[in-house]
Amino acid sequence: MDAFERVPHPTRANWKAAAIIGGLLLLGGNGGGDEGRTGDSSSLAAVLIYDSSIWMALLELLRKDRIVPTLHVVLALVLGFGGVVLLVGPGELAVVAD
Repeated sequence: MDAFERVPHPTRANWKAAAIIGGLLLLGGNGGGDEGRTGDSSSLAAVLIYDSSIWMALLELLRKDRIVPTLHVVLALVLGFGGVVLLVGPGELAVVAD
């Protein structure tokens, strides 16, 4: 028996919710993020976008059912953030006041 055979097919309500969330993420997340960062460098934007995954892991700790990240998750977040900073370069992240 295939694993996908046991999963129920999405309902019309599931598709509607997915379309709404997808549209909001596309317009609000990507479009709003691009519009809001017109004065910033793309390097800083990359770090800020990756930073959201760290915030999501931290916010999970504040929920009522409190999901604590495992050591693997923490290591992945630290290594990922370090990789983004390494690719961007520390010099690009310096904020210069105009």
